[in-house]
Amino acid sequence: MNSLHKRIITHVVLLSACVIFFYYSGIRLDIAKTSNILSSLQNIMSAIFALTGIWLAISYPEAINSYINPKKVSLLKGSERTKRIEKITLTIFGTAYALVFSLLIQWANVIFEELLTKNVFENVYTIVCSSLLAYISIIVIRGLLAILFINFQIANDLHDKKDEAEAIKDLSD
Repeated sequence: MNSLHKRIITHVVLLSACVIFFYYSGIRLDIAKTSNILSSLQNIMSAIFALTGIWLAISYPEAINSYINPKKVSLLKGSERTKRIEKITLTIFGTAYALVFSLLIQWANVIFEELLTKNVFENVYTIVCSSLLAYISIIVIRGLLAILFINFQIANDLHDKKDEAEAIKDLSD
């Protein structure tokens, strides 16, 4: 099973877990009252999306270059930098994916407002929207944690390089 299939399965499991939780727990969120949460999530996702895109372009220009010129991809294969670039790219994808779901929740709220006033599908709608909101929150938290982890790795690498340079300097003195 390749990594794409694993990622798809992970997201299907996460979304299913959210649906199962809200279905069996009996917790029913008032979707109108979650607009502040959704708005905050959208702001966070937009910031993550923009900052990681800029970060990728500035910090790893060879990744952009390898995309433009596929012959240069071999320079990145197997390196630690490739793993970081992949994590950053997946974070960008994840936040874009979550933004799409948040827009779907907002559109669904507008489109199904008439049906909800008649209590036709209110329970199903509430479970679906609550599940999507929880799912989006998980994606955003994963994105934030990925950024924190990548930054920690970079800081650790910089510290190691500094220590190595100081050790070489001490040996040459």
